[in-house]
Amino acid sequence: MERMTRNDAAAFLGVDPQTITNWVNKGLLGGYNDKSSKRFWVNADDVKKYSEKYKKTIFPIYPT
Repeated sequence: MERMTRNDAAAFLGVDPQTITNWVNKGLLGGYNDKSSKRFWVNADDVKKYSEKYKKTIFPIYPT
């Protein structure tokens, strides 16, 4: 699974990070809270699919 942080997903979709958490909790996106790193990870493939379905993208998914 390709993953991205909650903040990266929020920036990519142009929404607040709390919105990403809400969508994960509702099952719209896959994600989990990694207690060891204290990061909230989101399934990048789900974010890409969501952006394609709703035509929402603001920034490139990963800077190179």
